[in-house]
Amino acid sequence: MNASVTPESSNRAGNLKSALSDTADQIGDSAQRVGSVAHEKFQELFAGVQDLMDSVGEVDSAELRKIQAKLRVSLVAAKSALADGASQVRKRAESVAKTTDSYVRSSPWQALGLAAVAGFALGILVSRRE
Repeated sequence: MNASVTPESSNRAGNLKSALSDTADQIGDSAQRVGSVAHEKFQELFAGVQDLMDSVGEVDSAELRKIQAKLRVSLVAAKSALADGASQVRKRAESVAKTTDSYVRSSPWQALGLAAVAGFALGILVSRRE
């Protein structure tokens, strides 16, 4: 059996490397878009809660002031958690993209095999749904 590399197979491997690298970049971009949308929605929620607290702030009650203080602390904690979560998702997506790119560059034939198996499995799953 001849294990030589033909120009056609080398070209296919190069195309696969490029496609996988593009896919990794798209995953990173998608993660950033999802994080951005989630951040916007939470900002809208926080603004709504703040408006509600401001409108209720006209009522003078010791119990209400305690609730408002707890709510403010919770809002600050939620904003911080959201920022940390978005940052972690972004870093993880970038890490996955870099790892994928590095793997494809160092092992193009294994990547080609993995892509073929993943495509075959995806094809089976999609054909069963139809």
